[in-house]
Amino acid sequence: MRGQQAQCLRSDLPYAEISRDDYAETAARDFVPFPVSAGITLLEGPCPRCRGTMSVHLVEDIVRGGGSTTATAEPYHTMRCGCRNAHAGRPDGRTGCGAYWNIVVARAEPS
Repeated sequence: MRGQQAQCLRSDLPYAEISRDDYAETAARDFVPFPVSAGITLLEGPCPRCRGTMSVHLVEDIVRGGGSTTATAEPYHTMRCGCRNAHAGRPDGRTGCGAYWNIVVARAEPS
């Protein structure tokens, strides 16, 4: 990560696909956004559950098929722990501790 240390690393937690309301709040507080290019932002920070270091690329415009969308809907992304720490019981081919959460992505208004 870019100059940020993960705190209270909890690699002793077993893998569990779990979410809690405070995960999103913790991620919103702890993750740091880095603009990559037009419409792409890199978020870096510690997982709210295990505190393992992780990063996620967010793409501003997502194409979705079917159904209607509303212009007033807040754009959100589902994030999942992607740390590289060992977590007992983690399925083969997966990363992270299993935690997941949704974050609302606020778009900056042009000035």
